[in-house]
Amino acid sequence: MLNTAALVDLAHRFLPDMLSRGDGIIVNVASMAAFMPCAYSAV
Repeated sequence: MLNTAALVDLAHRFLPDMLSRGDGIIVNVASMAAFMPCAYSAV
């Protein structure tokens, strides 16, 4: 949830300036480890 919330918050903060300039890019870098089950990592 934190990773998703942070991405949305940052996009909302920076997107208006990028749109007004007509330039900019958002790159989302994530780890595949988040999608792989690991022993003893369940909540």
